[in-house]
Amino acid sequence: MTIRQVDGTERGEIKEKIIDQPCESFDDEIFLDATDDGVTIKETQLIEEIQEEQPSLEQSMEEVTRVLELALSNQFEEAGQIADKWAEVSLYHALGAATLTFFKGVLTLEHAQIKNTMDSLKHVIDLYQIKKYQSNSVARVVWKPNYNNYTEDQIHAELVYAEAQLMIALMTFLQDQNLISLVKGALRIRSCFQTYKECNNILNQRVSWSSEKVKRHFESGVRMGLGTFNLMISHLPSKVLRLLEFVGFSGNRSIGFTELEASTAITDGLRSPLAKLIMMAYFCYIEHLFGLGNEDLTLVTNILSSAMEKYPNSAFFILFAGRINQLEGKLSEAILNFEKCIAIQNQWKQLHNICYWELLWCYTIRCNWKKAAEYADILRKECAWSPATYTYQTASYYYMSHEAEPDEKLRAQAFELFKQVPGLRIRYAGKTIPAEKFAITTSERFVSGEKRIIAPVLEFSYIWNIFAIMEKDKTLIDPMLKLIEKQLDSLKSEIDDSEKPLDDYLDLILMKGMCLRSMGFPYQAEQCFLEIIDNEKRLARDTYLAPHAAMELGLTYVRLNDLPAARRWLEKSRKDYTGYLLETMVHFRVHCAMRNIKIMEKQSASIPPLTLEEEETSSLDSTPSLPSEPLPLAEPIMPTGKGQSSFFELASKLQARFSFGFGASYDDSQVKL
Repeated sequence: MTIRQVDGTERGEIKEKIIDQPCESFDDEIFLDATDDGVTIKETQLIEEIQEEQPSLEQSMEEVTRVLELALSNQFEEAGQIADKWAEVSLYHALGAATLTFFKGVLTLEHAQIKNTMDSLKHVIDLYQIKKYQSNSVARVVWKPNYNNYTEDQIHAELVYAEAQLMIALMTFLQDQNLISLVKGALRIRSCFQTYKECNNILNQRVSWSSEKVKRHFESGVRMGLGTFNLMISHLPSKVLRLLEFVGFSGNRSIGFTELEASTAITDGLRSPLAKLIMMAYFCYIEHLFGLGNEDLTLVTNILSSAMEKYPNSAFFILFAGRINQLEGKLSEAILNFEKCIAIQNQWKQLHNICYWELLWCYTIRCNWKKAAEYADILRKECAWSPATYTYQTASYYYMSHEAEPDEKLRAQAFELFKQVPGLRIRYAGKTIPAEKFAITTSERFVSGEKRIIAPVLEFSYIWNIFAIMEKDKTLIDPMLKLIEKQLDSLKSEIDDSEKPLDDYLDLILMKGMCLRSMGFPYQAEQCFLEIIDNEKRLARDTYLAPHAAMELGLTYVRLNDLPAARRWLEKSRKDYTGYLLETMVHFRVHCAMRNIKIMEKQSASIPPLTLEEEETSSLDSTPSLPSEPLPLAEPIMPTGKGQSSFFELASKLQARFSFGFGASYDDSQVKL
């Protein structure tokens, strides 16, 4: 184990020496129980020296609170200087410095930065080994520990250890993709989870605290950690969840929210702002990307409002303000916030890349391909997260620009970029991310000889759940729908040839179904999804379309409150298909849909049945009556954009615009307004 020793009389002149102890390597000792023994005489002497040099626990937490405040106020360099001042001897200062490097590592994914992050986190573990409560592990099996015998430094050391373990595990997945590293990462996460449970026992069982402030700092961290674990584990598909429960993990979504909210409520707790960031990241990104896109933003909006009162110019919170605007369909406000986030600070340009990503989607929704291409190209050149994805998107926007206004130069640029995509693959946790795998497969197909790619931007919009954003403002859907109809018209000649595969046609039908459902026409969307299922055998290449259509059928029936049908189709999408592109996305979204169905069924079961008298009254009350004024018609539905057509004119125009089957029309009774 590597231990840093401090000598010298002046605190400002800290010199580092390395003492090599004949004990386990870092990779071995990191899995030891938090209270294993084995302290040498040299280590004991070192503890005494360090205790003389370092600030007290309360002083450390006050300074690290200041570090966090500076970071949230965009003063990253100043925050780093305060954390580095005592990072060699103070566990909390070391954690603060490591957390800053961790954020940089996650945002850049550059190998040099990841290595710096790992070195900083390993130093935190080294200090923990010195400061932890030293007990006999054999005796621990026989007698439960008395947490009142721990000093408060030792108690907080356990919490810091858990947080460092979690960051190390995440960095391990990003740093190295071999099997041994993945196993080590999984074991570290398990060790971290067990340590958080131990900290919860300390919180519940310890009686004496030197001050309420020390206890609140500890409680805010315990609740944040347990809440995060519960929330993330509960979000995993049921098969993965059962496996994790078998090896000792458990997760409850409601408990996760409760614990995180409790952490944010401890306003003077050190981790309270971090708990707020976690809550916002979950609702704004995890819930949207891996869920159904129907998240309730009330809670996260309230959290953001309270955070903005204290940190009005924080790049982090301005970013989340823009993201919430975007999820609500308020693109103009979102663009202003993302641009403000970019302009407000230059110390961490890694945050700019997140804003470029969001701006890219804002302009994609507006069908402004050239502007979206500008941001995709910036990401392609500056961001290391997924070069294949950014290159594919840049190429797609060039291709869509060429389709809108023919320009052979743009098409040639797109073709050259598509050729580069397969060679830019990156693996995380041993896997290629689904969107990148899709981009590689599509690019290989395009450059290998097909020379045709159908609306690539729409497919990526579907993968990133962009249709859920467009649904919030239906005026955004009409340009997309017109684009789809134009593409479908170009494929009509292929439909009647039974020998030809219908991959491109059915791909567009899936996108059309998404648009129709977003516009409030679930019955017409149902026809689109059923058409894909009926013609599944004519899919030669895009086999993912059938399971996705089955999933979307299930989600459509959820909206229609036909829960038995929804269950059947969702189960079909999950169980009847395997080995296709974007399979992970289906499993995550089906898991969320099943969770929502259970909630709806419980709510329905809790409503008592009506008495005979109530049923008669209800039936009388439900007699249809003519409205005193004509019902307003949704603006985006109208081809003219004036919203003055009568119902029958509207139905006629819808019939002309939307066709089902192989170009066949449907009767007016299918139009549900």
